[in-house]
Amino acid sequence: MTRTQLAGFGLGLALLAASGQAPAQTNVDTVVTNGKILTVDATFAVVQALAIDRGRIVARGTDAEMARYAGPKTKVIDVKGATVIAIPNPRTTIAGKKVVQ
Repeated sequence: MTRTQLAGFGLGLALLAASGQAPAQTNVDTVVTNGKILTVDATFAVVQALAIDRGRIVARGTDAEMARYAGPKTKVIDVKGATVIAIPNPRTTIAGKKVVQ
C-alpha cells in the first residue's frame, strides 16, 4: 500500500469515527425494521430499525441505514410500526430484576 493510499485509508477511518457510524457489516443475524424502537442506552433515542449480531445490537437508525447490514442469511423482522424496547445489555436490570434470565 502506498503512502497516498494509507493516508486516504486513515482519513476515511477518521471520518467514519467522527460520524459515529460503524463500518458496513454484512450478514448480521437479524435486522428489525419499520418500528418505533426505544433504545435503553445513554441517549434513549427512538429509531426505526436495528441490526443485531450474535445477540448484540451493532447498529441503529433508519430502515435504509440498517439494510446495508443485511446479507442473504439475515433474518429481517418487520415489526409493522410496533413499539419495541431495545435493551443493549442482556444483564440490564430494571427495578432490581434481570430483564433477561
